[in-house]
Amino acid sequence: MKVHAVCGYPGNSPAWDDDWEQAHWKARNLVKGVKREPFNGYSDWTALPARKVVRQYSDAAGQRLALVVAGSKLVDLFDKAGIAAATVVPVPSSQTTTPGDDFTGARLARAIEGRRSTLVAAPVLHFDAPQPKAHDGGGERRWNMILPHLRGGLGLAGPIVLLDDVMTLGGHLRACRRFLQAQGHQIDHAFVIGRTLWDRPANMFSIPAEDLQY
Repeated sequence: MKVHAVCGYPGNSPAWDDDWEQAHWKARNLVKGVKREPFNGYSDWTALPARKVVRQYSDAAGQRLALVVAGSKLVDLFDKAGIAAATVVPVPSSQTTTPGDDFTGARLARAIEGRRSTLVAAPVLHFDAPQPKAHDGGGERRWNMILPHLRGGLGLAGPIVLLDDVMTLGGHLRACRRFLQAQGHQIDHAFVIGRTLWDRPANMFSIPAEDLQY
């Protein structure tokens, strides 16, 4: 499965301790805004076609703007991957236990569909019970431990791609891929906003696609 990322996301390593550049803050703030998490400062984005500069703050308006920016950049990645139409299945959040719940991936999927109607949002996966949050340190990142708790997905049709907010080790993407494959679906692509990086890349918004192995 090939994973496509909008931007890098600073990981917890000494490489990110000091001297952040503007692009580092922009990538971090985009992810934070999409996830509805607070951050300090602001980021400027250029809205096309008028090339109007819009400013993202850590507030409700900034969260809506982050979804617009992320949705646009994700559609660009779909185009780059040659995917014109697909069913977009978001990885459920740790607290998603009912189909149709509001969570980050579902909002992202709807933002994508809002820009390209042939990329259909399908937030149908959920967990059988609330799971520990991975970013708090108590969550599970091994796909084989996540897989037994996944539910839903029956009735999906057409080419399917996975969607997540941030990929670190890829356990949740692997689990969702195997879960859907057991239902007879072939999953060749996944898309994320942020790819956790422990070393600084040459370009924060040009992260090479990578193959996520079993």
